Amino acid sequence: MYPPDGIALGTSVVSIAKGKRGHAPVLKALDLIDYETALAGWDRVLIKVNFITVKTWETGATTDPIVVEAIIKKLRNLAVEVYVVESDATMTSADKAFRATGMRDMCERNGVECINLRYAS
Repeated sequence: MYPPDGIALGTSVVSIAKGKRGHAPVLKALDLIDYETALAGWDRVLIKVNFITVKTWETGATTDPIVVEAIIKKLRNLAVEVYVVESDATMTSADKAFRATGMRDMCERNGVECINLRYAS
């Protein structure tokens, strides 16, 4: 069922936490919002990354694997399956970008599947 019973769609909550690159600012930002209630009733969480290129996070063009890893670690205390997802861009293969950016290695270390939505059923 979409959405799960009692879940209202259309409300967004944003938090910002400053800090050096690492898990700490991401975990702090998640602690500032009620992510557990927002995800209650869901059995899967898709973390949508951005790969418009195969360049690494330092360029600002792609999602930093450290940020995604922090989110994955935070979600471990919930009864959800976590997936990291992206689709092919006009000039970029998501599968190549998963490898080139280090996202695939990070997902494998954390037991999370990377999915190219172009081929998802």
